[in-house]
Parts: sequence; C-alpha cells; structure tokens
Amino acid sequence: KMTKTEFNEYCGSPEYHNDLSTGLSPSTKTTASTNAATNELTASEFLRGVKRDKSHYMELKEYKHFNSWNRGFVATAFMHHTQHVLDGDYKPVTATEISLFKEMQIFMYAVFEDKLKTDKGKSLVSNYESTRVAQRIYKELTKHAKSSTAAQLSGDTLLKYITSAQYPGNCRGT
Repeated sequence: KMTKTEFNEYCGSPEYHNDLSTGLSPSTKTTASTNAATNELTASEFLRGVKRDKSHYMELKEYKHFNSWNRGFVATAFMHHTQHVLDGDYKPVTATEISLFKEMQIFMYAVFEDKLKTDKGKSLVSNYESTRVAQRIYKELTKHAKSSTAAQLSGDTLLKYITSAQYPGNCRGT
C-alpha cells in the first residue's frame, strides 16, 4: 500500500532500523503496535515470535526432582510466552485469545510428549492424545507430584533428616 517514494523514505528512517531489529515489516507495524498497546498477542505473531524449541525444556524422569524440574519448566514457558498453559484456571475469551491459546496448547503438548519420562507423565500424555489439552496434563501432573504416595514418602524422608541432623565432631555450646 506504500508508494515507492514512501518506501524509500521509510528505509532511510530510524523507524526502519527499529522495525528491522524487532522483525516487523511495514505492513504488520500498525497491527503489532496496536497489539502491543493492548498487550495482546495474535496466533500469527506467536508463531513468528520467540524461537520455541522442545530441547529448551528438561526431561522429568523421577518425581524426586519435580521441584527443580518445575522451576526450570515454568521459567522456560514464560520465556516462550506459553505461561497460560500452566495456569489451570485460565480460559481464553476473545477469538484472538482462543486461537493463540490453541497454538500454545499444541506446542506444549509436544513438549510434554517429548520430555515427560515418568509412568504418570506418559499416561497423561496418552490420555490427552486426541485433544492435546496440555493445560490439563500440567495440572494433573503437578497434583500428582505434590500429593502422590511417593511425594509423601519423600517429604517424610526429608522431615526425618531435618529433625535428626547432627553437627559433625564435638560441638560445644548452643
């Protein structure tokens, strides 16, 4: 929609260099700036945005490592702008939010399919294979990791260690 003269002027302007560094083209500039003002991300911007790679996520092989795995997982999800999948109460409202959330679910399902190596994790991925609802997988996985018998035993073991720990050697005083 720009004339050749307008395009040449744009190429010499500071806006061009700013748009070049952010990856925006003149045609998407107004849409992106409008979305940035309303803090809204469209599905196409999501797909073009930050490079999302399953290899950025760690594998979960044992539940005794769940807390450290979860911290890294959540941090990486925020970096990839997929944090809404981790919020079990999030429900998209607008058409834009719905299409964006669908893309987030697709990506995060693929991450879960690749990175969950526990029996329960594999079972959850298998249960949601037809719907690819990553939000439910994460919700059920965290519930299981925090309330399962293994989690209770791990907590009991830590409590026993904390309450029975002794200083090495001869310690005098308080």
